[in-house]
Amino acid sequence: MRVCVLTNVYNASGVIRDYLDSLTRQTFRDFELLIVDDGSTDDTVEIVREYEDSLRIRLLKLPHVGLNAARAKGIEAVDADVCIILDADEIAEPEAIAGFVEPFVADPGVGAVGGKLEAWGDGWVVAGTRVMRDAVFRLRRARRQGDEAWVIPGGCLAVRLKAVRDVGGFTFKDGVADDYDICWRLRKAGWKLKTKNTIVVHHREPTTLKKVFLRKRDAGMHAVRTFWHHKKMLLDWRSLGALYPAGIVGAAIWQPWLGLALIAGTLLGAQVLFWPTRATLREKLWGWILLNVYSSGYTIGFFTELLRATVGSSAVARR
Repeated sequence: MRVCVLTNVYNASGVIRDYLDSLTRQTFRDFELLIVDDGSTDDTVEIVREYEDSLRIRLLKLPHVGLNAARAKGIEAVDADVCIILDADEIAEPEAIAGFVEPFVADPGVGAVGGKLEAWGDGWVVAGTRVMRDAVFRLRRARRQGDEAWVIPGGCLAVRLKAVRDVGGFTFKDGVADDYDICWRLRKAGWKLKTKNTIVVHHREPTTLKKVFLRKRDAGMHAVRTFWHHKKMLLDWRSLGALYPAGIVGAAIWQPWLGLALIAGTLLGAQVLFWPTRATLREKLWGWILLNVYSSGYTIGFFTELLRATVGSSAVARR
């Protein structure tokens, strides 16, 4: 089975050495590393070339075309059976590539494989993100049958190229969450999505609440356009659950005491959710704060984009 690791880069000189070093430590070494450079102006390309003796690297240099266009060019250039999509600001544990490949070999019906994306960095914001992500990953696995996945987040995603091409390929459109989109189209076509907790990839996370909020706000805005193509998925408990801040606000407007009670309930519920994690009580409190910032940013972005799209559609209809 031919394996390609695809990584898009743009001015990544500050992080890419750690990433490439992690790939040199992989137990599974029979893979090509396709680096798609989106017109970097720093020394990213020079750093990549330093690793040509230790990794089988193919470098695709582009003018600066933007992330989505660069990703599309990268997928077109992949010549393999399995494409593992990783980012330059990550560190892959030594068994990660082997873990991605194994389900594809074992089951020809598997269309995509994911792993555990752990928060990497310093400070209490990253520590809280780490606790929150660990708990959410366990919750998702507990609600699955075996290792079947509902969706696999980008940055820790491997796909069977035949399956992707069978469903029309990645969209890579502005405003659409391409990882969710491709996973749901694969599921609809009958391909299996698998997730393994033995695949661990560490991702560099924002270190301030503002950056976390803005990132999740953008994710909420992208979700609206993604759900437009997958309307049934919006009614899934996992989709609706992410919008719980809207319910708290609605309850607080109706009865302020009820809103406060629900906020207290999220704190208690988070502590139950975080209980199995190896974290201190303080870190679990940070996790609760991050959970609320994540969800609030996502909810605000979602309803802002929904309102904008609704008003825009109404204006078009009146013409």
